[in-house]
Amino acid sequence: MSDTDSTATPTPMGSAGVPTQGKSLYHTIRMPKGDTVFDGTADTPDDKWIKRRPEMVRLTGKHPFNSEPPLTLIKESFYTPQELLYVRTHGDTPQLDEKTHSVKVDGLVSKPLTLSVEQIKQFSKTDISMVMVCAGNRRKEQNMIKQTVGFNWGPTGCGNVIWTGCLLRDVLLHCGVDTEEARHVCFVGADKLAHDHYGTSIPMSKVMDPEGGVLLAWECNGEPLLPDHGYPIRVVMPGYIGGRAVKWLTNISVSKEQSTNYYHYRDNKVYPSHVDQQNVGPEGWWEDNTWCINDLNVNGAITNILHQQTHDISKPLKLSGYAYSGGGHRIIRPEVSIDGGKTWKMATITVEPKTQYGRTYEWSFWETEVQLTPSTEQICFRAWDDAMNVMPDRPNWTLMGMLNNSWYRIQVTKKAANTVELGLPHWAHKDAPNHPLNVLKAPHITDTLGGPTSTTTTTTTPAASASKGGAAPAVAPSVALMGGMAVTCSLAAGLLGFALAQRKTV
Repeated sequence: MSDTDSTATPTPMGSAGVPTQGKSLYHTIRMPKGDTVFDGTADTPDDKWIKRRPEMVRLTGKHPFNSEPPLTLIKESFYTPQELLYVRTHGDTPQLDEKTHSVKVDGLVSKPLTLSVEQIKQFSKTDISMVMVCAGNRRKEQNMIKQTVGFNWGPTGCGNVIWTGCLLRDVLLHCGVDTEEARHVCFVGADKLAHDHYGTSIPMSKVMDPEGGVLLAWECNGEPLLPDHGYPIRVVMPGYIGGRAVKWLTNISVSKEQSTNYYHYRDNKVYPSHVDQQNVGPEGWWEDNTWCINDLNVNGAITNILHQQTHDISKPLKLSGYAYSGGGHRIIRPEVSIDGGKTWKMATITVEPKTQYGRTYEWSFWETEVQLTPSTEQICFRAWDDAMNVMPDRPNWTLMGMLNNSWYRIQVTKKAANTVELGLPHWAHKDAPNHPLNVLKAPHITDTLGGPTSTTTTTTTPAASASKGGAAPAVAPSVALMGGMAVTCSLAAGLLGFALAQRKTV
């Protein structure tokens, strides 16, 4: 059976995988005009000199090139080809030459240096394989609740790649970094924007951790960086959001304080939900770096289902997708529910992620089969990592629309006796139950407790068996791995609830 099921009859799609009939639901939300500065005219964008895959979905119009691959290509391979890796940029892509490009290292170092790319390549070479994620991945679902300050990302603002370079730690030690005073490492790129160049910073502790894996990278998947991904050199850090991984790197500065760059203060933050466009400025929220985000959170999606695809419920439905987490945590428990989250079936992790520096920074691919019934209204996906972080059941709207990781919900609509139509959340009709605003209004679901799940979370290599035992029921209650603990906690919660109820009646 193919990933999309031989019975599927999806909505007509263009080459980018978006509907060709009616208004595209990947509608464009342009950035403010003052956010970019063009070296050339608007009708001569970077496409004139950069070769790009035509399938990439452009999220901010023709230029700047902010794009993600269609769902149909996100799992083309476990390691994402550079040309299919999402692109986030604020303006023109700099035209640089590694023979003349250099990176300045200054700040709290005893030997400030300006290093050529060739000199940087003389440091000990290493690789890090990691999922690269825009903090705005799945933002469109937030914009469907209330407009954020960002444009629409679907669920493919991510990819898994292998970076090659040298440890930034080694470079800073070579420059005599002051490890006593330094608290942050600031980066600046070559892209010229309305508010100077793009810049940000990360904690010194992350950079100097021997197992932190922060690289000055010059290759991706064994090939030189493409211009869209930072040629000739960039900084990358596993487990962190992509917004900290500055492309076209020109300056590294060691500091006591976080970056003072405009984009560090005005981007990549998760504010409390009451902060909006009216009070963010007057109340001083932009200047408060308490809300800066670094680590990724646990997230995932179902990727083999097309919007308005039909399915014969007399046959099993194959589901597959990705999941990832931050902080070096491994995905251990991808789960699918066909009863709105009351019970869950564990999916099989189909590729064993690498462990590097004692941690796992790659994404996981998963798959399973479910048997839909006439009463099935939604298919829900969630994932757990090895620290027991789990995707929440509903979205939490924030001003910047970042780190959206609520359950990925596919609506199931009956069309005929045995035929249903499947609807994706980021293309949901305003009245559909899986529309994020309607999910936010719906009551919470409490997991049903019961026996062990029908499949295990045993990961397999591509050549290994994917399941154990015989046929499984459509969905099994979710108490695997922590079954005893789940029952104990549930019993304790029940007793507490009973006690509180009795107290109210006294």
